[in-house]
Amino acid sequence: MEAEKALERITPEEAGISSRQVKKCIEELMHETTQMHGFMAARHGKVFAECWWAPFNSEMVHSNHSFGKSYTATAIGIAVTEKKLSLDEKMVDIFKDEIEERKICVPELTKKITVRHVLSMTNGHAANPSIEGDWIANYFTAAIEYEPGTRFLYNTSGACMLAAVVKKKTGENVKDYLTPRLFEKIGINAERFVWLKWPNGIDAEPATFATTEDNLRLAILYMNNGRWNDEQIVSEEFIREALSVRIKTDEARNRKTADVGMDISFGRVVFRGYTGLMVDRDNMESSGLKKNFVLWYMRGELHHMVHRKRWMCYMNSCFLWQMMKICHKTEPLMTNLSRMKRA
Repeated sequence: MEAEKALERITPEEAGISSRQVKKCIEELMHETTQMHGFMAARHGKVFAECWWAPFNSEMVHSNHSFGKSYTATAIGIAVTEKKLSLDEKMVDIFKDEIEERKICVPELTKKITVRHVLSMTNGHAANPSIEGDWIANYFTAAIEYEPGTRFLYNTSGACMLAAVVKKKTGENVKDYLTPRLFEKIGINAERFVWLKWPNGIDAEPATFATTEDNLRLAILYMNNGRWNDEQIVSEEFIREALSVRIKTDEARNRKTADVGMDISFGRVVFRGYTGLMVDRDNMESSGLKKNFVLWYMRGELHHMVHRKRWMCYMNSCFLWQMMKICHKTEPLMTNLSRMKRA
């Protein structure tokens, strides 16, 4: 079983990166406004740097917060790959029984919402529906201000609905569905991976807990276009959509910074296309909020997983991007490493 197979470890120099730059990067991540928990960096699926700050360690699971949405969206992608679901299905059709049972009068614009809209957080809501109490009813009764697909609003309620979609279309909760299809294949220990549930029995969001390496493995899967070894776990088409910016937002324009010249774009719920926070500059991506994030530099095929405390994802990702620019400028990444093969 792949869960027993460790990722290969190499030196930074074997990855075409200076140990000095890696050391400086890790040192600079430690500052008075954040508390680091763990750090991993890999290239071509091979880990060239990793460290944890006491009392944290490599086996400790952390709250994924909004990075957990990436697992939920991956489950959607696998269901699409298995043809159990279409991204163009309307939410009112999927939840027809729940709507009738609750006697909900669904707003006209809500009837247009598709799974694709939920993934892209372009539901059209005027405000994020509450996830307290009957969150399914809250979703379908929430005020709709915009045509679905035209306006971004960060939406945790939508992520909850995606977990419910997985349950409705596959008959399994997200974790149970992912265990044989994702976790066991890419090496995530499902028994250690924690996924809490709502009182109605559906896997909750945000409610996942994983190790630093678990999340790195998921990032590597996306870097490899949904393939792990010789198996296509998620279709390339879904991965391509997941890694594409879907809509420009006011948040992107307002958070453009002269410091690093980054444009913050929000997309779907996995990394660039399908998750909350996206930093986009020359194909560099970052995802996840609160205490952890994945960052990777596509051209050099670098990917990092960071666990840390406090709301410093944006600042730390900006710093890592600066470090990658410095590394690439002063000591270019070795792009023709014949001895390196993808995981």
